[in-house]
Parts: sequence; structure tokens; C-alpha cells
Amino acid sequence: MNGFNTSLTTAFVAFIIGSLMSPLTHRGAPERQPDPFVSPGPSSLAFAALEHHNGWSDWVWLEAIQRIGGKGPVTDPHHYERIAGLSAIATDLDPRYWGVYDASATYISAYSGKADLSDKILAKGQKRLPLVWRFPFMMGWNDYFIRGLAQQAAQHWRTAATLPEAPIYLGSLSGRALRQGSGNVEASIQFLASMLEHIDDPRQQKFIMERIAILRSETILNAYDEACEQYRLNEGVFPESAGSLFLMGMVSYAPQDKLGSPITLDTSEGKCIARSEIIKVREDEAAQRIGKFRRQNIMESKDSQVHVNKE
Repeated sequence: MNGFNTSLTTAFVAFIIGSLMSPLTHRGAPERQPDPFVSPGPSSLAFAALEHHNGWSDWVWLEAIQRIGGKGPVTDPHHYERIAGLSAIATDLDPRYWGVYDASATYISAYSGKADLSDKILAKGQKRLPLVWRFPFMMGWNDYFIRGLAQQAAQHWRTAATLPEAPIYLGSLSGRALRQGSGNVEASIQFLASMLEHIDDPRQQKFIMERIAILRSETILNAYDEACEQYRLNEGVFPESAGSLFLMGMVSYAPQDKLGSPITLDTSEGKCIARSEIIKVREDEAAQRIGKFRRQNIMESKDSQVHVNKE
């Protein structure tokens, strides 16, 4: 009898929660695309789940995983909204299921470019799990690569850099994004310097100090750009090396960046671009990537898998 009651309860809960995941069309009405799934909220789901929140959360997320990994191109115009809806139901059932927030938001960003939809999931995750660095990191990713808002990305990445287990490069990355978005080198240096007061990890501090040195090297690299171009205009050819420009007195800075890396002249594209072994990509070149993320159809990455960890 107990087994029968358990089976009956399971069937009842499956029906209640399953109905949330299967939008109905009105009888007699012409067929239309059903609206995206909408969670009724934690309190309603708590009643329906009968104290089995985690198990039903897994069940709902499995439904989302099957849709994410489905074969063939995505033809449903509401596909990504449905994934977001299933994510909302799963995380209303289990608010600390961080892998659902992370995987669904990342999937939506990477394959649809719907930054607002992704951010809504990330903001919910950040509210429930404020110490998870992935949430502000992905908000910054959405701002930088999809919206083209480097300064906003810098603020998100700065927040992420101060959280436990954050990658050691995040502080440096935030300063670079601010420089690219604002064009203000000194403000970016001050931004990075202020971070050193809030970060204890010596490895991340090292990355930040190196980024400050790289930003301070821009003045030197710009001077070599200008001297190289002036030499080309005067002589009709490019100079032999950055060192030759220094020896001729055309540049007052020694031919090395602030980290001691030798400066070379890149003339491969018919113009003068000073670089070093450390600074191979100049900031104005890197800034061209802002907002240039190209949406990729899921079928172009058939071998990709979504890994979800529940902690």
C-alpha cells in the first residue's frame, strides 16, 4: 500500500509540474506557437513538489538539457525563452542549483546572443549565490562581446575578481576593458591601483601590476609609432629597428616597454606599429573586438556538451 501511495504521489507531482512545462492550446482555437514556459513562483512550486524540491528540479533541468542537446537546427522561435523558462522553474524549485543558472545563461548568450535574457538568469543566480564569480563574469561577457559596452563589462569583471576562486587574470582584464571603453589610460591605471586594496591573492596582484605597467607603456609605444612614421616620410623607407630611432634621437625613451621587453617595429601592413614581446596586440587593435561576437548556430558545435554540477 505504501508503494502504491508513493507511485500515486509521484504521478500527481509529475502531472502538476509537467503541466507547467507543456503549454496548452485552447480547444477549438487555431494552432499557434505556445508561449514560453513561465514559472508560477517558488511558493506554488513548493506546494506542488511535496518537499522533493531537488529531485523535481533535476527532472525539469533534464528536460532543458534534452532541448539544448536536440538534433537538428533550432526552428522554434521561442527556443531560448523556453530554456530560460525551464531554468526559472528548476531554480525556483532549488534556488542554489548554481549549475542551472550558469549553463542556461551561457548557452543562451553563446548561441543566441540574447544578452538581456541571459542577464536575467545571471542576476537571479547572483542574488541567490552572491559569492559565485561566474555570474558577474558572464554579465561582463555579455556587455563586452554582445552589447559592445566595455566600461560596463569592466565593472562586472572587477566585481568577479574580488570573489572567492576567481581566475587570477580577472582584475587585469577589468582594467583593460575600462581602457578600451573609455580611452582614458590614467583613469584605467587608477581603477586597477584601487583594486589592489581589495585583492589579497599575490598572483592576481601580480597580474594587475603587470597590466598597469602595460598601460604605462602606451606612451612609449605611441612615441615609436610616430617616430617610425616620421622616418618613413623623410627617408621613403621604414627604419631598420626601434633601436636605430633611439640612437638617432628621434625617441627619448629606450626601446623597451615598462616591463623591460624590447620594442620591435611591425611594418607588415605598410604602416608603423610598435610592439614588444609582451605587448603583441595594441589596445586600439584589441578594442575592435568589442561587441563583435558572432552568434553560432548550435549545429556548428555538435560535439559540445553542457556539463552541470550540482553543489
